[in-house]
Amino acid sequence: MRVKHKSGEHPEAISSSFEKIVSKKNAKKCISDLKEFIKWLNDGLVNKFGSEGPLRHPLSGFLGHSNADFVE
Repeated sequence: MRVKHKSGEHPEAISSSFEKIVSKKNAKKCISDLKEFIKWLNDGLVNKFGSEGPLRHPLSGFLGHSNADFVE
């Protein structure tokens, strides 16, 4: 596709069918679905192994850090 524009100006974006799939609405839905899946997976790990490793709320960040020499 050819787009005419003045010298020194950026041409307008060319729309594509890809934009219909990767819309802001679809991206938000995918993020929401992924968060729900992560919570579901984490709950399964907590039920099977206890709450020592996985977090109760896996998307809230780390509660602490440990290594062989130091526990915080």
